[in-house]
Amino acid sequence: MGSVKTWSYEFAGFDGKDSLVRIPEKFFTELLPRLQDMAEIKVVLEIFRLVSLSDRVSESKPRYVTEAELRDDKKFLAGLGKSSRDGERKLSAALEKAVEHGILLAVPVEIDGKADTWYFLNTPKGRRAKDIVEEEGPEAILRWEHRDGEGHRNIFELYEENIGLLQPLLVEELKEAAEEYPAEWIEEAFRIAAENNVRRWSYIRAILERWRLEGKSEPPVDTDSEEFRKRYQI
Repeated sequence: MGSVKTWSYEFAGFDGKDSLVRIPEKFFTELLPRLQDMAEIKVVLEIFRLVSLSDRVSESKPRYVTEAELRDDKKFLAGLGKSSRDGERKLSAALEKAVEHGILLAVPVEIDGKADTWYFLNTPKGRRAKDIVEEEGPEAILRWEHRDGEGHRNIFELYEENIGLLQPLLVEELKEAAEEYPAEWIEEAFRIAAENNVRRWSYIRAILERWRLEGKSEPPVDTDSEEFRKRYQI
């Protein structure tokens, strides 16, 4: 038997605190058995990681990865090839294959006079985003990501615009609110809070809860009343 090469890197193991990366099951059941190029597998997994990171930072940010940011990651390129040039060559080839295999969607863009390519995952949202960028330009994706299918603004963008930086602990609560209340209620509650110069999610949540329990009033509920403040501990 020939000698077996050992792996020089000593992995200490997972510590249980590592962030999790969301990868669709179809990647493992349909794609992975068919993928032959290790560089393509590495690139696709890295894009899954970057998209997952984007989701954790803010739900309102676009879910795409640029070719420029992949090329700028020298550590990642070093894992693709024997040299920087070899890594860039394998990156280009891997991206081309992933697009050909239908895993990624590529959109050439030009921003501030610089050409780049945006890569979206081939999901319903990715396909819709690709169409919008191709039809309206790269600036449109930022507007689209902040609105739903009926033109309502995203709850996460509303929070960051009216209250401040989104705290990770609030992400799930905001998701639940977005599912529980109509989008127009959420927009109006944020508007009322802004008009009353109150920058607290508890205040907005109280408005939504009152509308849910007592029905949405016209004109809007008097959030400045002593009764409202006492009842909802604002």
